[in-house]
Amino acid sequence: MLTDIGFSTRLVATSEWSKPVTGGQGTSISGRLLVFDGEYFTNESGRQVWGTAPVYFEIHNETGLLTEICFDWAKDIRLELRDMNGKPADDLRQRGGGSYVLRHTQWVSVPANGLLQLRANDNIATMSLSTNRQKTDGLFLFASPGKDWLIPADDTNAYFLSATFSSQPTNSSLGGHAIWQAKLEFPTVKLGSSVLK
Repeated sequence: MLTDIGFSTRLVATSEWSKPVTGGQGTSISGRLLVFDGEYFTNESGRQVWGTAPVYFEIHNETGLLTEICFDWAKDIRLELRDMNGKPADDLRQRGGGSYVLRHTQWVSVPANGLLQLRANDNIATMSLSTNRQKTDGLFLFASPGKDWLIPADDTNAYFLSATFSSQPTNSSLGGHAIWQAKLEFPTVKLGSSVLK
């Protein structure tokens, strides 16, 4: 039984804004990455279990058109963690157990000249971690099965999280509004022990 589910509101890292990317039909969006501190819950034994750090795409609609985007969670969102030499941070991979909910194709609407924050990775409600951890252990990033990294709190190295967000080709939206169809590459965001303190 899970009790006292908590979500940290501490923002630990923010990327720069990307350049606007046009997606047809007069649409254009830009974006940046937001990384928050880990989530937690208290289990029936009274122990706190810390879970995945929330990663959000903050999307800015650069036009005066309400813009709709269609994407597939499994295919169109990509998160990658690399070290300061640009190599995949495979030594931080957890390869642990756990479960997640497969999310399918979805439409999202970005208001005209507005902002939308879109959760880019699974949250604690859809993921069961195999180990009990304390917050001071570091930052746990879960991107997809086989892509999960734990940055220890005492790791002095720098790591860089990158992401891409694509849209599914389609000719019509659910609401008949303008559709953005393109690929957005977010500027990398620096992570490491310095952002965890």
